[in-house]
Amino acid sequence: MDLTLSSIGRLALRSLIAPREAADTLLSLSVPRNALWMMLVIAALIATLCTSILIQIIGAMIPSDLEGGPEMIFSGLAPLALAAQTVFSLCLISFLQFWIGARLLGGGATLEDVVLVNIWWQSLASVSILLSFLVVLAIPLLGGWPALGLLLYLVWIFLVFLDRAEGFGSVLKALLQVIVSGFAMIVVSILISSLFAPFLGAPV
Repeated sequence: MDLTLSSIGRLALRSLIAPREAADTLLSLSVPRNALWMMLVIAALIATLCTSILIQIIGAMIPSDLEGGPEMIFSGLAPLALAAQTVFSLCLISFLQFWIGARLLGGGATLEDVVLVNIWWQSLASVSILLSFLVVLAIPLLGGWPALGLLLYLVWIFLVFLDRAEGFGSVLKALLQVIVSGFAMIVVSILISSLFAPFLGAPV
């Protein structure tokens, strides 16, 4: 499969309709490592763009006299910092999922497979959540249920992709992998924050 805009669009639609088939297609691409890192940066930029748009929309909905207005509330969210944080988070969670899947759960995915799954899902989720939020704004009577339903469905899609990459044959095993790696990421993030806090002048 050639990575063109039309093929990427078809794969994105396939991921929502038939995630198992889409996962097999994605994992069969054999993306070179250097291209994988480029895709990682692109995924971070997509996530940053979607998040920035959401922040602008939410900020416009907040009364200007509320604690200094939206500018003060969102002033700490610099796009470059958000993009860098996304790249770091994708790298860290991918490594943790790979290590836990291989060492503890007997998974067969390579690190490149896990990184690719996380890159694809991050991009798919960012765009999907933004679109669902716009739909809710356009049709307020729907409330937040479409966004919540989409979020849960996206989680299930990720579990399917991870299961196909690892070869578990069980989405529940992939869920266990995600939960354990999530806790591990929290611990690692706290340790990193504690190590770098003195250099940033923040209280430990």
